[in-house]
Amino acid sequence: MDMYAKCGKLTEVVAIFKKIEGKRSASLWTAMITGFAVHSQGRQAVDLFEDMEEKGIMPNEITFTGVLAACSYSGLVE
Repeated sequence: MDMYAKCGKLTEVVAIFKKIEGKRSASLWTAMITGFAVHSQGRQAVDLFEDMEEKGIMPNEITFTGVLAACSYSGLVE
């Protein structure tokens, strides 16, 4: 999923992500967040991060880096 997201196949990756609702690990969430970050879709990355927190999934250092990168790439620094 990480490779497809970074290659710009976000529509496909989101569809797969939705299908595996109950088995999402922190690394899967992080792959989605960083995929959005790479393609300057900061709002989607932040929304996904908030969903991750609501579901009780503990983010790791890479997740935080992805969210910060998404904000930086999208002009959401403030």
